[in-house]
Amino acid sequence: MLWQLALITSLKTFDITVNQMGHPVKKKRLTCLIAHAPHLECCLPILDRVAARGHVGVDLVLNRRMLTTDPEISSVLENSAINTIVRSRSYIELFSYCSLRRADAVLSYGDPIALNNRFRLKDRYLLASKTPSIFVQHGLIQEGVNLDSDWVGTKWYADLILWWSEQTQTPPAFINDAIKTKAKVVGFIKKNLMPPCDFPTEFLKSIEKFEKRILVCTSIPRRNKRFTEDRLTQLYRMLDDYCRRHPEHLILLRPHRARKASMGGDAVKVLSDTHENLMVMDRHSGPFAYSTMHHSLQLSDAVVAHASSAVLDALYTDQPTAVLQNDWEGLDGLPNIVDLVGLDEFIAASDDFDIKHNHVRTRFGEIETNLDRAAKQIETYMLACDTAR
Repeated sequence: MLWQLALITSLKTFDITVNQMGHPVKKKRLTCLIAHAPHLECCLPILDRVAARGHVGVDLVLNRRMLTTDPEISSVLENSAINTIVRSRSYIELFSYCSLRRADAVLSYGDPIALNNRFRLKDRYLLASKTPSIFVQHGLIQEGVNLDSDWVGTKWYADLILWWSEQTQTPPAFINDAIKTKAKVVGFIKKNLMPPCDFPTEFLKSIEKFEKRILVCTSIPRRNKRFTEDRLTQLYRMLDDYCRRHPEHLILLRPHRARKASMGGDAVKVLSDTHENLMVMDRHSGPFAYSTMHHSLQLSDAVVAHASSAVLDALYTDQPTAVLQNDWEGLDGLPNIVDLVGLDEFIAASDDFDIKHNHVRTRFGEIETNLDRAAKQIETYMLACDTAR
C-alpha cells in the first residue's frame, strides 16, 4: 500500500503554472506536516481544494501510522492532486526542518508563538526556518480563536489566520487589532473526504431492530470552566431515563473522540450494563475501534451533542441536530436540550427538522463555497508573499 501511494503521489509534483502574463512560472509550494487525526481533519480538505485548483503546489508530509489506523486516507490521497510524502511521526517531529525550509508557506492548526503551551520540536524548526505560516481553526470552541487561556499569547507567527466565523460573544482579551488584520473569515471547512466505514455485518444487523438511532456526543469534563463533571452526570441521568422510556430507540454514546478518558468515570459502564439500547463507542476496541465522527454519523438518525465541532459535523452531514446544555452563543437557533422533556420533543420532531435553513448553517456557510474561499485566501497570500529567506 505504501509503495503504491508513494508511486502515485510522486507523479503529482507538477511544479509549473502560468502567470497573469501567460508565462510559465514555478509554482509556490504549500506544505503541511500531519502527525495525527485532528490535524488531518481540519487541513486535508483545504489542501485537497488548493491542490485541485492548481495555482499552488501542495506537499503533505503524513505520519505513516495513520495509513494503518485510518486506511481510507490512502484512497483519498490517490484521487487527489496532493503530493504526499509518508514518514514516521518521529521523523516529522525530529527531521522536518528541511521540508519546512523548502516550502513557500506552511499550513497548520497551531502557532509556535501564540499557542505555545506544548513544546514541539517541529514548531521550533518552523521559527528557525522563517517559513511563512498559515493558521486554520480546527475546533468550534478553541483556545486562541474564541476562548481565552493563561497560555494564549497576543502575538502570532502566522501571517494569515483562517476563522470559521465572526466572533459572536465578547471577543477574548488576546484578540487585538494586529490579530484582526491577519484573520479572515472563511466559514466551516471540515469537509468529510473519507469513504463510508465497513462495520461488521453482525453488528449492523443488531442495531437494525431499533426504530431510531440517536448519536450522543459529549465533551471532556474538566477541560475548561465551561464544562464540569456535574453537567455530565446530569446528562447520564437523562439518558438513563430516556432508555427506560424508549426501548425502541438506540442511544449511541460517543465521548470526545471515543476515548475512555473522556467518559466521566464509571457512570458510562453502569449505563451500558443496564440498558440494551445504549452502546458506548470505544476508540480502541469493539465495532467502533478507530472509527471517526463521520463513521458514527453513518449509523445515526439524529444527533445531540455538547457545544463543539461535533454539532457542525452532524449538521453538515444533513442530520437533525440539537445541542446539549448549550452555553455557546454561536449555536443559538438549534434546539437546546436541558431535560428529558426537551429530548423527547426533539426526537419526536426530528423528521421535520429544517437541516439547511437554520441560523447556524447560515452563519457558517456552505462547505464547498467556504473551501474555495479559503483556497483563494491562501493563494492570494502566497502569491504576494516574499519567501526569500
